[in-house]
Amino acid sequence: MEVRVTDVKKWVGREETVPLEGPWPEALAERMEWPIVELSRASVRLQNTGHSVLVALSGDVVVDAECARCTRPFRLTVPFEGTQEFRETEPGPDDDWERYAADTIDLDPLFTDTVLLAMPYAALCREDCRGLCARCGADLNEGPCGCAPPADDRWAALADWRPKPPQPPG
Repeated sequence: MEVRVTDVKKWVGREETVPLEGPWPEALAERMEWPIVELSRASVRLQNTGHSVLVALSGDVVVDAECARCTRPFRLTVPFEGTQEFRETEPGPDDDWERYAADTIDLDPLFTDTVLLAMPYAALCREDCRGLCARCGADLNEGPCGCAPPADDRWAALADWRPKPPQPPG
């Protein structure tokens, strides 16, 4: 994905928002844990700050995910936002901007990093997903599995304990 900055560079403070269309970067598809279904909404805002062009990406990507608790497949819409500064000069080792040339900015690295960072660590099919039974593997969203609750060995010493009857005074 590339975006032209010729018009934005004409004067300081100029902004332009461009919808993003076209295929997503190959690097993104290769690094994704789940397959991408669609890029439902995406745009890039370009802003001339005087010494650089500030690029802000935003949008939603839809993936075929797998629930981290019950392992069911489901569609997940992930919103993403990312910002990067671009300049026509080469950055030094301590600089926090990227270089662009020929009035064109390559968005592939920024787009890939932004989408990957927006992905959840553990996707859930729903917030109250109960997951799978640790003993039998039954899906607890469909109801209880029938396994006995695990015994807590820390209380085993008290299993046969009975309180002594109270002693009459005197």
